[in-house]
Amino acid sequence: MYGVITVLALVVVTVALSRLQAAVPAVDESTLWMGTVKRGPMIRQVRGAGILVPEEIRWIPAVTQGRVERRLVLPGTSVKPSTIPLELSNPDVQQAFVVAGRVSRIDPSVQSGTRTVDVTLEGPLPPGAVPDLSVDGTIEIERLTDVLFVERPVQGQAHSTVGLFKRVEDASEAVRGQVKLGRSSVSTIEVLDGLKVGDRVILSDMSAQDAVNRIRLQSKTITLRCRLAAAG
Repeated sequence: MYGVITVLALVVVTVALSRLQAAVPAVDESTLWMGTVKRGPMIRQVRGAGILVPEEIRWIPAVTQGRVERRLVLPGTSVKPSTIPLELSNPDVQQAFVVAGRVSRIDPSVQSGTRTVDVTLEGPLPPGAVPDLSVDGTIEIERLTDVLFVERPVQGQAHSTVGLFKRVEDASEAVRGQVKLGRSSVSTIEVLDGLKVGDRVILSDMSAQDAVNRIRLQSKTITLRCRLAAAG
């Protein structure tokens, strides 16, 4: 009889354990990058790197760490100690300057998923801007007036469906859901389905949690104690 009771107890325990759900893993909320779904205008932009090419060749290239920008005095001209014969610039001085331009030519061919674009700069160039200088530009390609969008997630590509963790309202948990994405920009992407305005979603890489559909957001609290010693 004891053996029968033991076997029945083991069966009951096994069935009970099989019905238990796996523990929800906890993730430190401070390590996550989260964004809020919004509705409104969205500017589509693309970013590319290139080099600065002059429309007019400089007169005299320098052999040292400098370049002749302009020659003010011609050979044979009488000069004084205060006369400035040349204006020089240092190509090593590279600073970040917001310079406006317009697309003047688009290469019809595509190589390795990229397309070459020529941009004519319309604003004044910063000091030290010389030919073959590396530049980084952002080109506006479209203005969307009223769309649902969110900051671009790490694993989100244009016109794809991805699984994103959405924070549950009034709870410290996030649940994975399928989100359909549309047109993309440099830092934002259009949301076609799966989210609504005001939803908070995790945008950082969550590949370590691919095996689960729910996580618990944990906030760490650091308590500092101070011990003072008074004299006298």
